Amino acid sequence: MRKKSFMYGMTIASILMLTLVLGGCFGDNPELGVSPTHLNFGRTQEESSFMIDNTGDGTLEWEIEWDADWIDIEKTSGEDAAEVEVQVDRSGLDPDEYSAEIEVKSNVRDKKVGVIMEVPDPDEPQLLIQPNSLDFGKSRITQTFNIENLGAGTLEWEVEVDEPWVSVSESSGENDGVIEVTVDREDMDPGEYQTDLDVLSNDRDSFVRLDMEVTEPEEIDPPEAPEYFDVRGLTVPVNTFEDTAVKTYMSEARRMDEEVSLQGSYVINDEPMPAGYEGGYILAWDEVTDADGYLVLQYDEESGEYIQHIDLNIEAGDLEDPSSPTYGYIEEGVEIGEEEEFTVLAYNEAGPGEAAQGDRGIIIGPTELQSPSDDSIAPSEPTFRWHGLEDVIGYSLRLWEEAGGGPIWEVITDDAEETMIKYPGNWDKDPPGGGGICMACYHPWS
Repeated sequence: MRKKSFMYGMTIASILMLTLVLGGCFGDNPELGVSPTHLNFGRTQEESSFMIDNTGDGTLEWEIEWDADWIDIEKTSGEDAAEVEVQVDRSGLDPDEYSAEIEVKSNVRDKKVGVIMEVPDPDEPQLLIQPNSLDFGKSRITQTFNIENLGAGTLEWEVEVDEPWVSVSESSGENDGVIEVTVDREDMDPGEYQTDLDVLSNDRDSFVRLDMEVTEPEEIDPPEAPEYFDVRGLTVPVNTFEDTAVKTYMSEARRMDEEVSLQGSYVINDEPMPAGYEGGYILAWDEVTDADGYLVLQYDEESGEYIQHIDLNIEAGDLEDPSSPTYGYIEEGVEIGEEEEFTVLAYNEAGPGEAAQGDRGIIIGPTELQSPSDDSIAPSEPTFRWHGLEDVIGYSLRLWEEAGGGPIWEVITDDAEETMIKYPGNWDKDPPGGGGICMACYHPWS
């Protein structure tokens, strides 16, 4: 029984020792990885590189050898991972195609990297394409590549397109050229696409690789209806209408609407526009999120419907400030008392949204202010007076020194009973600038 017991103990010890030996072997197993395994220097490239990796365990020891004098490598040995830089030297070589191998030897196995290079003939045309690949990703539509002649003589080339979703700006030419490549994703199924543009020449043939992705169309809802749509009639001296002045006027009008509660509206009978003045309309509304632009519609009395007046595209710059949309225009031949009704709707890729609630603007004419009785110089702080109007909450006065210039004085009142105001300074009845009698515009806020 003692002998059997001893043999059993020896068996256990043997197993433990074998486990330790085998464990040590499996724990020290380096593996050589080389990428890429081919380097193409073409006609002009002088430097490139490849990676050495240890994809196993333990220490990987390696060294490098090669079989061509025109290859130069500085780092020829090492351990584990490293980037190996390779240089080629074409000097003194005859025009031809050259190939060689770089051998990576290690303590586990050996691997090779193929190298090819060309020395062009300087007396012949030489085709160069840069870049030789274009990645359009998910959204890019247009990119370019260059064709160059690095040699002598005339380079003749053609670009061949095989896919219907690719188009090029030029299909043939001589010597240098810039080729614009456009892709069209319309009606294509989602997925990744790849094709080659073949470039054929009297030197050699090459290609440009194209990659493109088509994604699932994004579901977009039409924009919401614009809010706080506001239309105002506008009367200004001829050639003084400016967008910036319109925005200022609209902001002042809204401020007065907040300060004073308005009851009723003012209507005036049609009458001719005074000489030296012209009228139009200004429209303003709040910005609509995700809008690409706005359609301004004008009410047509004959059809009883809104018809398109203008398309204000944000990307095209039709709005000076898309965050505060304001549009204004002068309407030729408009008369005092005329009214127009407008609405506005926002649009995007999904189409137009709901229209804003329509609003009307009325053309209110300017009134001539009483000028000083003195034919030369007005007294200090001359007083301007005018006839009051019914159903108004205030007046806007603007004073011009000369036609075509901006106002030199502007004031807004919020007292409908006030029909006079003092100008804070002196004023010539016939000023040097040729402005003539002092004028001001009044507007009831309705």
